[in-house]
Amino acid sequence: FCLAYERAGAEPIGMIAKDKDKKNATYKSVLVTSSKNTDINSIQDIKGKTMAFVDPNSTSGNLIPSAAIMKAFPGDKLSMDDLHTNGKFFQAVSFSGKQGDVQVAPISDAILAAEINAGRVSKDDVKIIFASDSIPSEPMALRRDLPAEVKEKVKNFILSYDNAAYYKRVMGAEDKRFVECSIEDYKGII
Repeated sequence: FCLAYERAGAEPIGMIAKDKDKKNATYKSVLVTSSKNTDINSIQDIKGKTMAFVDPNSTSGNLIPSAAIMKAFPGDKLSMDDLHTNGKFFQAVSFSGKQGDVQVAPISDAILAAEINAGRVSKDDVKIIFASDSIPSEPMALRRDLPAEVKEKVKNFILSYDNAAYYKRVMGAEDKRFVECSIEDYKGII
């Protein structure tokens, strides 16, 4: 969304929230490792390990954890390039990885919970070694130059859409819905 806002002027109209409560319209970026990795217990233990970031533009899978790593190691004066280049900070870095291929990976806590709930990951096999501050949940956004009446109709539809099967299938939980949001909700991330 931040890229769409900066490059194309996208306007947020609704953000995902559990129980249609805006206080629940957040998630966290977490760094995880295998519960078997006894030498990795905090963000301070990841230097020299293997890391699999998600897409370079992913908030929870790259941008937030990269910023946290730079903050955790101020003396190293790290840049994004340092974090994304083999041998600079991490032994090896990739932007995808199969389970077990790397020692550390960032993920959204909501996605991790959905993977555990679906039985694809055992909670006993994963150790969270870092959790970010809350991040505003993803929005539905519209082009800024759409006619006002079109934006209002789409916004009203999104905010009133109440199909539990859709939210379970697409968002991973029946209790999620869109709540109203504005650009102010995303200024900290931008």
